[in-house]
Amino acid sequence: MSEQNTAAETPAATPQNNEQLPEWGRKAISEANAEAAAYRQKAKTAADEAKAAVAAEYDEQIKSLSGEKSAVTAERDSATSNYNKLMAALQAGVPGETAVEFAGLLQGSNLDEYKAHAEKLKGMFGAGGKMKAVDPSHGLNGSSSHTPEEAFASLFQSNLTKK
Repeated sequence: MSEQNTAAETPAATPQNNEQLPEWGRKAISEANAEAAAYRQKAKTAADEAKAAVAAEYDEQIKSLSGEKSAVTAERDSATSNYNKLMAALQAGVPGETAVEFAGLLQGSNLDEYKAHAEKLKGMFGAGGKMKAVDPSHGLNGSSSHTPEEAFASLFQSNLTKK
């Protein structure tokens, strides 16, 4: 180990002793240093070019995959929203046949808001109970005491709860 230390301490190996070298030795070392610097610069340039080539090659694929991901995410969010609307409509007591159409009317951004809006819409159009069969030749429910508003609500409710 001491032999290695003494070899590293030779006069030619220390930079302070470059001035003691002959002119041709200093010139050779300068040329070697310049050549090494040129090779380092070429290696750095080649690495930068390789990085740029790889980035250009995969940049289009990354953009394409990002677009696909956005489309899938939007589709998932839409499906989730439609599912939540349908669940709110069914929980509000809207029959299955008309629940899809009713769910399309609901507004909000989450299940609780859809449920609240479903109850509000359901209240606007009647209690949602089953209607008795009506013979139109005998008037509305056999009596003429209904107002036009009640007649419209009854008609709308019967279509809403029709099976």
